[in-house]
Amino acid sequence: MTELCYPYTMTPFEQNYIYFFKSIGIKGKITKLVVFQHIRTHEYNVALVDYDRETQTADDNIVTDNGDMFVVLTTVMDIVADFLEKFPQSILFIEGKSKIRQRLYNRVVRNHFSEIAKTYIVGGVLETMQQEEFLLDNSHNYIAIVIKKNEFNYEL
Repeated sequence: MTELCYPYTMTPFEQNYIYFFKSIGIKGKITKLVVFQHIRTHEYNVALVDYDRETQTADDNIVTDNGDMFVVLTTVMDIVADFLEKFPQSILFIEGKSKIRQRLYNRVVRNHFSEIAKTYIVGGVLETMQQEEFLLDNSHNYIAIVIKKNEFNYEL
């Protein structure tokens, strides 16, 4: 990514991978995790969660509203690119836990599609759980985004 993003670190945990970074905004510093949860061979669910050090819990339903959404999203995009560079055969599923997040993720992919499509194949998952090539015309609001490097021949 050429845009501003937060520095991050990655830690493997069993068959999963966790990236850590700090969101810095109007509510202070908030620890964020991007979790790559292993589903099956080469397939991972991707979740953005807030981590509370006091309670040692992670929650992907929290809306932080720290005033830095753009930087958080570019950081997540950079993390996804880093993960796919390290594990190029991976297929990632990025699911919005709410309709609002689903629309946000759809909008981010549509707004950056020309850049994303240079390196990745992007699909969408419909409410019927059918997967298709990601459409740019707003006719579908995907419940999940599927992304993989375009150099590997996997079906979406």
